[in-house]
Amino acid sequence: MRPLRVYLAAPYTAATEAERLANVEKVVEVGRLVMGMGHHPFVPHLSHHLDPQNDRFVWEEWMDWCLDWLGVCDILLFLGESKGTLLELEVARKRGKPVAFSIVELERFAAFYEEEE
Repeated sequence: MRPLRVYLAAPYTAATEAERLANVEKVVEVGRLVMGMGHHPFVPHLSHHLDPQNDRFVWEEWMDWCLDWLGVCDILLFLGESKGTLLELEVARKRGKPVAFSIVELERFAAFYEEEE
């Protein structure tokens, strides 16, 4: 079975730097779980380290970058609602990509995907 490329859609933006970093850590932990399942997560939140002050690029630029990567992923794992994740969810659905709303759903999809191959 080929590992799934899993796009992790989770809130990033927050009122404070500490809250933003907490959001990053939450998604990184999910990325570790996805890797432990044998899949390849795409963690957009790691881009935080490209622009830690959150002032070099505007939101639309980040979303263009994220949506480009979403295009090569096999499935979107939706981990919480925000302006960005709702856009990612909408684009994934328009592109016909499957969406999981939990690790359990991702596991079910992976099992089904494996049977289909």
